[in-house]
Amino acid sequence: MSGIEVSQQDPTELFEILQKLGEGSYGAVFKALDKRDGKIVAIKVLDVENDDRMALEKEINILKECKSEYIVAYKGSFEKNGKLWIVMEYCGAGSLCDLMAICDRRLTEEQIAAVMKMALFGLKYLHENKKIHRDIKSGNLLLTHEGEVKLADFGVSAELTSTMAKRKTVIGTPYWMAPEVLQSQEYDGKADIWSLGITAIELACGEPPHANVHPMRAIFMIPNSEPPTLPEPQKWSKDFHDFVRVCLQKEPSKRPTAEQLLKTHPFILKAKGKKVIQELVDECLPEIDEYREQEAKEAEAKEGEGDAADDTMLTRRSSDTVVSYSSETMVANRSGPGEDEAEEEEDEGHDYGTMVRKPNAEAKNVVPDFMKSIRKEEPAAPAPAPAPRQTTPRTELKKDMFYYKTGKSLDVSPDMSLIELREQLIALNNAYDEELRALERFYEEKRKTLQALIAAKEKEDMSWTKKKGGR
Repeated sequence: MSGIEVSQQDPTELFEILQKLGEGSYGAVFKALDKRDGKIVAIKVLDVENDDRMALEKEINILKECKSEYIVAYKGSFEKNGKLWIVMEYCGAGSLCDLMAICDRRLTEEQIAAVMKMALFGLKYLHENKKIHRDIKSGNLLLTHEGEVKLADFGVSAELTSTMAKRKTVIGTPYWMAPEVLQSQEYDGKADIWSLGITAIELACGEPPHANVHPMRAIFMIPNSEPPTLPEPQKWSKDFHDFVRVCLQKEPSKRPTAEQLLKTHPFILKAKGKKVIQELVDECLPEIDEYREQEAKEAEAKEGEGDAADDTMLTRRSSDTVVSYSSETMVANRSGPGEDEAEEEEDEGHDYGTMVRKPNAEAKNVVPDFMKSIRKEEPAAPAPAPAPRQTTPRTELKKDMFYYKTGKSLDVSPDMSLIELREQLIALNNAYDEELRALERFYEEKRKTLQALIAAKEKEDMSWTKKKGGR
């Protein structure tokens, strides 16, 4: 791959895959043993296609350049059978999102303060080096056994150059996105500060504000609503309330920088060290490990029912194992010609797509620019989603997975075991993801039809104009 230093060594000879840790918008992540030094590492495995190369190059280059104890360390890249292996530092406790979902718990104010402090050190480093994360959320805050919090998943990160100090690309995860990002305005590192404030609420409540509404509706609500606040005000200190308040200023210029928060805000100044998080990890790790073992057994059983497995774990088909509400990263490019070209087209091989939705009747006046051209009427009933292309690795959609479209009820009861309930949660999350992707594919096909007709008409007009001019 041009632009990326990829080792020619066979990664299967250097690393022993131990366990699948999860699957995100850019690929699957595995726990592995580095046979060279006996250390545990995390390996992100991605299918390498032409459309992905620029995005992958961005992520790897950002990882390579980051040298901070608050950012997941990059250890090298390998390529085998068309798959790219990105080897990274292993954070044994997984993400904060996983911890909260698996252990069904919320963080205390003391724990949140410690998390925010370490995350701010990571953001300070990024912003000083002219980088924006653009997808800060609990799912991208990883925990080590020692209680360290590290920023991860740079699949949507951006670099700021001296000639382009701000971005205009709409990118991120809807519930955590800053108003200026959703409105296609220029933005900088202050967008990460907004996302951090939303993450603080998420850690306290278990989910971000507006999580009860569809993400495509949330993108209209966030710019038009008052900044979110902590529920149950009496439960939290004045310092915590103020930290959320200053992070969630709708005007970016009024938000403090990461450095200012670290130096001056009492909520951060009073925060305790990583020992608070280490105690949390020690308490939750047995349950997390039990969950991972159960998940691995289920994945193995499903693989046995499907196609014959290849010689390695990585070539087998696996089910989505994300254990959270919709935290998909969505992308919609508003860049000028030549800028961020890798983000301009929807790729059905990823768990993201261009966000296209007509203005909701309940939304107020402010509508993101990139939404304004969408036609006002919706189809009377959603048409069936087209079958996935042959090139996509996803399994074919099943109608019985759809809950919204079919009105299917959850088959659960209080008598079910904890493991059975968690299995139902995974199934529900998978159904949500699949149904959303089906909706995106449906509208993408409609969009392609319109674009083809427009292109044909434009070609006819140009031909007629040339003929007329030649007379």
